[in-house]
Amino acid sequence: MTIHELETCTSTNDLALESRDGQNGDTWISLEQTKGRGRRHGQDRKSWFSPANSGVYFSILLRPRCEPAKISGLTLLVGASVCDALSDYHIDAWLKWPNDIFVGTRKLAGILTEASTVDGLLDRVVVGIGINVNLDIDDVPAELKATLTSLSMQSESEFDRIEVAKKVRRKVLEHTSAFLDEGLQAQFEYISQFDRSHGINIQTSDGSGTAIGITPKGHLEIENQTGRFEVNAGEVVFLFDSQTAHSK
Repeated sequence: MTIHELETCTSTNDLALESRDGQNGDTWISLEQTKGRGRRHGQDRKSWFSPANSGVYFSILLRPRCEPAKISGLTLLVGASVCDALSDYHIDAWLKWPNDIFVGTRKLAGILTEASTVDGLLDRVVVGIGINVNLDIDDVPAELKATLTSLSMQSESEFDRIEVAKKVRRKVLEHTSAFLDEGLQAQFEYISQFDRSHGINIQTSDGSGTAIGITPKGHLEIENQTGRFEVNAGEVVFLFDSQTAHSK
């Protein structure tokens, strides 16, 4: 397994997807992305705030050679692994369904999983992770100041960004290996440790309600006046307020 360390690139996910000879576990780590991208929302794809000198952006290549359905829930497992790794820095991070890492009510990191298939089987799965490491509040665009945080903002200290990426990488590879062998439900207890969505008000395209939590299938269960329903895709808005138990 090879680790490629870069000062800058367009997108580490693109590098991993385009590396035809890449092996399972190969990783591309960059200190800046010029064309970082986030999760798709309808026909559009969100941009990924990827400034130089403050974050770390990396993509891990997996070569599972299995049916696409087998990796359902992989992003959640990766998110739990990120939270777990960051706990070594005394960061109390939690997994915001489906692909964000939060501290309190602020976003610390994001995950973007992309895949390609050959003859109906997965040829490669690329897990992209972006973490706000030494980001200062003064460097954040005005429209994001109320919603972003970083490791340094949480701990009032500077971090080695490459070290952070490698620490997270080790944890992700450890748990994705078990995930591919055992499936999502076997990892559900591990994921649940970092699910703190219970009780938060939610708005989705299917309606609003209160989050119950992540299910063993990797869905988000929500309750409203008509009962409970599960969301497995689409845009979900967490409506934080001053009474939110996780606010900081």
